[in-house]
Amino acid sequence: MKQLFIAFLMLSLFSTAAMGDTYFGIYADAEGTVCNIDVELASPVTLYIIAHLDETIPVLRAAEFRIDNAVNSLDTSKGMATYHWNTNLVITHFVDHSVALSFPTPLTGPVAILGTIDIIAFQPDYINDYLVMNIMPTIDYGYRQVVDGNYDLHNVGTSRFTFNCTNLDLCECMENVAAKEVSWSSIKALY
Repeated sequence: MKQLFIAFLMLSLFSTAAMGDTYFGIYADAEGTVCNIDVELASPVTLYIIAHLDETIPVLRAAEFRIDNAVNSLDTSKGMATYHWNTNLVITHFVDHSVALSFPTPLTGPVAILGTIDIIAFQPDYINDYLVMNIMPTIDYGYRQVVDGNYDLHNVGTSRFTFNCTNLDLCECMENVAAKEVSWSSIKALY
C-alpha cells in the first residue's frame, strides 16, 4: 500500500501544477484562449499551435512534442489538414505526429505561435464530435519540452482542444501544466 501511495504521489507531482507555467496548446484564436470549435462542411478553419511562456521562459528557441489525435492529413477524400510551422527548421514524424522545431530567431512570450493547422472537411465523418487533440510527449523519447534563450531544456504541460462540442462544460481547456521536478529522496522523506 505504501508503494502504491508513493507511486501515486510521484505521478501527481509530475503531472499537475498551477496555471501560469509554460505549456503548449491548440487554439481557434491567435491569442490562445479558445480551445474548441465546430467544423462545418466545406468551411475552412485555422487552428493555432501555441506555447504559453511564463516569466521564467521569456523566449523560446526550440520545441519538441507530439500531436495526439491529430486530424488526418493523408485521407483527402474526407478532408484536408495542412500544417504550417513558424520556422523552416522542422523535423516531423508522419505516423505519430511528433514534431521538433528550431527557431533561428527566438519566439517571444507570453504567447508564442509555433504554427497553424488549416482544416477543411469534405465529409461529415472527417472530424467526429468531441474529438480531442492534445499536445503530448513524443513516443520515441518522451519529450514535451522547450529550449529557452539560455539553451536550457524545460518540460512543459499541455491543454486540450475539442472539435464539435455541443456541451461546453465537457470541453474546457483543462491545462495540466508541468510541475517542478522533485527527487525520489524528497518523496521518501515524507514518511
